[in-house]
Amino acid sequence: MTAKLVIDGTGISVLGSDGSQLARVAYASDPTASVATLTAKIGSSPTTTTESAGMCSPAQTEAVWGGHLRITWYTDPADQAGADFTVRADAAAIAGITVQTPQGFAVGDSIAAMASGTPNATVEDSGGQVFYDLDANHKGALAQGQEFGGGPILFLYAPAYINQDC
Repeated sequence: MTAKLVIDGTGISVLGSDGSQLARVAYASDPTASVATLTAKIGSSPTTTTESAGMCSPAQTEAVWGGHLRITWYTDPADQAGADFTVRADAAAIAGITVQTPQGFAVGDSIAAMASGTPNATVEDSGGQVFYDLDANHKGALAQGQEFGGGPILFLYAPAYINQDC
């Protein structure tokens, strides 16, 4: 049975209640297959929508579970830079399944505690953003807090680049 989804810099691990890895979807994998894998492990189907191109992004498709876990991919793969899909979690749990970082931090936890409790974390935006699990190109995952730090983690997002702009 699925107990946790762990969002890191390269993908999402699905863990069982005993900590064993039940599945792994990499951001550089086929979005449709990744959605199917997550759907099977979460145990519920997402709502899927397609959006037209906007000012900062090309046309994209989004699968959303429980209103709080989003997988987004660009309709035209040529528009995707370095990942076939992105993930955003706006809640600490989806359908009773914990969503967290590799160090166990989740939405609602202290952003400051995450910054100090995550090895090799990079803190930006005066403490409001904590980048973790970064590679040599500064690509990894992001925990977003309130601007200028303090308060809770508002969402987890990956992959993300330090100083990324639309």
